Amino acid sequence: MEFYEFFIISFAVEYMSVYDHPEDLEEQNKICFALMDSGDHDKALQSFENIIRQNPKNSNAWNNKGYVLMQMGKLKEALKCFETAIKLNDENAGAWNNLGLAYCNLQNFEEAVTCFDKAIETRNHQYANAWNNKGLAQYYIATRTLHGEEKESKYQEAIKSFEKAIEQEREHDNAWNNKGTVLLELGFYDEAIKCIDKAIELNPENSNAWNNRGRSVASQQRYEEAIYYYDKAICIKKEKDHLQALNNKGIALAKIANYYNNEQKRSQAEKCYDRAIEIDKEFVDALNNKAMLYLDREDMKSAEQLIDKSLNIKEDAVETLDKKGLILFHKKRYKDAMTYFKKAVTKDPAFIASWYHMGNVQRELKKYDDALNCYDRALTQNPKFAEAYNAKALAYYHKNDYKAAIKEARKALELKPSLAVAQENLAKLSSPSNLQSFWDFWNSSLFKRIVGIALVSLVLSLIIVFAFFVYSEFQRQSIEGATTTETTVTLGNKSTTTKIEKLPKEMPETYLIVIGIVLFILLIPEIRKAKVGPLELELKEQHVHPMSESPSLSENLDLVQS
Repeated sequence: MEFYEFFIISFAVEYMSVYDHPEDLEEQNKICFALMDSGDHDKALQSFENIIRQNPKNSNAWNNKGYVLMQMGKLKEALKCFETAIKLNDENAGAWNNLGLAYCNLQNFEEAVTCFDKAIETRNHQYANAWNNKGLAQYYIATRTLHGEEKESKYQEAIKSFEKAIEQEREHDNAWNNKGTVLLELGFYDEAIKCIDKAIELNPENSNAWNNRGRSVASQQRYEEAIYYYDKAICIKKEKDHLQALNNKGIALAKIANYYNNEQKRSQAEKCYDRAIEIDKEFVDALNNKAMLYLDREDMKSAEQLIDKSLNIKEDAVETLDKKGLILFHKKRYKDAMTYFKKAVTKDPAFIASWYHMGNVQRELKKYDDALNCYDRALTQNPKFAEAYNAKALAYYHKNDYKAAIKEARKALELKPSLAVAQENLAKLSSPSNLQSFWDFWNSSLFKRIVGIALVSLVLSLIIVFAFFVYSEFQRQSIEGATTTETTVTLGNKSTTTKIEKLPKEMPETYLIVIGIVLFILLIPEIRKAKVGPLELELKEQHVHPMSESPSLSENLDLVQS
């Protein structure tokens, strides 16, 4: 998705007294601006072209034509118009500003900064809109090309640019909103909220600020509150402009759905993504997030189809490449998954999620040192990435380095105390022995439970067989050891002698079986205490599913009278 599709444009109309034919142009300008306000870009374009035909050297008319073309998404044509305006008048600050925005739309942020600096210099550094737009370009340089200290430093430069805009124009709501957005990226949530609230106070109709207000509370996992703010943004935005808030609302609903395993919320999230896609069939953010929704449902086929659609729209989109790899990982196609993760980090070496996912692939392949290197690369970009520390704990555990594993698990919990899997792993690692009980071992997986039941059945069977053997042997020995006694009975004159065999008392076989089972039950407590092998730590949430969140930063195009 191009730059201009990410942001909602706010317009700053500036009036300049540079007329070649003031009497004729004044009426034409009114018509042009009215057409722009009505959204009739085609007729507005024709009107500016009429002005240019009257005077091809009118720099402001070329600038305004470029302005209209920008609104129509014709970036390269717009850029040529701004360049022509500057050739005709090198001091046309508005044209320099708009040329910078054209370069931003074309992802050439360094060139954009140069143009904004020229616009600021032309106005003796008193150009709030250009300062605001320069901050935007610096923000995107930071997010797309830098990492670590360099990234944070560039964010600080962006904040200074926004502050310059605010210093020159205290009611510049876009600059307040943009400053708050960067502070969100830096994790300064309280300061960010103050800036965004200021933007809303200055302009309650600033839908970008409402959208970012939702993002500010969503970052603190207050998703229900975030949905309220997204709905405010959606109500304000025009039909074509509320994509970001719809997408972000879908993310919040999906987070709630995953936490509570609530399919109803998941369906609501899907409706938000579908509405955004209905408005813009090439809205990659919504396509990607809908794919992750299907992944949560374990519908790999539908998830992969959506991601492939996103890749057809923009084949080198980093987040899309990462999500494709994630789906392949879930399908246990580790080598194919690694290919996409590598493509992502080749395109953007600062993309944290792909480094993390590459570490998970290496861990599954039992390449634990390589996995640790990948997790460290992710932590270089974001030292507060708790899940990466937990993943490192697992890798160190498999290397039998329990001390290092405990250290990493503790670090994960310092950063994110609510990370349940890190709590569980730390508890296991911190036990007096790094061995687990017999009972825990056989309950650690469904397969082991089945095997355990089979073994118990076998043991009981052996006890019964042994009982029968003992009983049979007892019977045999009893028969062999039987004693015979003679008894004489006298009836009248006759005496009769009778032989009587005396057998030992029998031991019923039921007694033997019961004795065996009782002995087994009595031994269970000792069996439970037995240590049979290493603890089996499990990274239950193996993957970070990065949702394609849509920030709303506000740029300022300048429309000037010709």
